[in-house]
Amino acid sequence: MLISKRRGASPVRLGLILIHYRKEEKTFRDFLQTVIDAKPKLKEILSCGTDGETALINATQSVLLKVGKRSVRCFKHLQGNMKSPIFGSFSVAGRQRDYIEDVFSSVDKDGIYLAGLLDADSPEEFDATLQSLRQRWVE
Repeated sequence: MLISKRRGASPVRLGLILIHYRKEEKTFRDFLQTVIDAKPKLKEILSCGTDGETALINATQSVLLKVGKRSVRCFKHLQGNMKSPIFGSFSVAGRQRDYIEDVFSSVDKDGIYLAGLLDADSPEEFDATLQSLRQRWVE
């Protein structure tokens, strides 16, 4: 077994990778089905993170039946989308960092963790936090 000298533990390996030329649902579906055929227990996965690609989401939901509508955007892609020019067109130019920190959290200059919208522990807390952020965002 491979052990990291720095951490003293095995490194994280993400596993299989798909290199493709077309973002087609069939390509993703065939890949996922091949993975499931090799490791049938994986069909029990309850949720899956994607980059938001419609073909990938559809393929995931058709092969991983328990995932259903529980696919979520992976953190890195969601954050990247918020930094995109499209998001910038909603009159947030110059304030993108503030919005991103409001949603994803931040750490202040004293090292104190400041929870973001996505840290909400319940739908009610999410709604209340969103409402307070909306009021601040329109100022």
